[in-house]
Amino acid sequence: MFSVPQIINIAKASLYLASNDVQKGYLYSPRVIPESPKMIYMELKAVEWMYNLDPANSSLTGTANYLYSICRGYNLEAQTIVSGGGGTLYIYQEDNLTTNYDLYLAGVPNIGDEVNVTMEDSLSTISTFTYTAVSGDTAVTIMNNLVTLINASPDFNAIYTTGIHPFISVQSNYGLTTVIGSSTINYAF
Repeated sequence: MFSVPQIINIAKASLYLASNDVQKGYLYSPRVIPESPKMIYMELKAVEWMYNLDPANSSLTGTANYLYSICRGYNLEAQTIVSGGGGTLYIYQEDNLTTNYDLYLAGVPNIGDEVNVTMEDSLSTISTFTYTAVSGDTAVTIMNNLVTLINASPDFNAIYTTGIHPFISVQSNYGLTTVIGSSTINYAF
């Protein structure tokens, strides 16, 4: 279980995520519980107030656990944000041919995280493309930088596609056979 200060930080991130979710609802479709940000905010302020007033209060842990429970749907993503990041790569083979792969990147990078993508074509040409995250990087900026690196190679090319789930399509003129993603810190691609 989490400590009260950890729950407060998770709730702050959840509040942002819930508010963002409601704003998206105006554009796409209404959210199931558009009052979530208000509920999280009111309970967060009560827990913060009591923690600042009396951190040893006997009802504080139970109230903080309730706060965590109303962050449902956002608390897991908020934990990733609060804990300093981490990420995931999804490699999807576009078709049954081994020439097209789509790479999806999700997560929050830390400064200095390395993202490595290794590709091998049917002529056994192996190339590794490495990008190191800098301040202000997002998944989108990392993907754009990887596209630049990959396109500088004579053997492989990449195209960045925007949208709700942006991705990189990678190909080789010689038939791409393998795409491997790895990371040296905690941002896997």
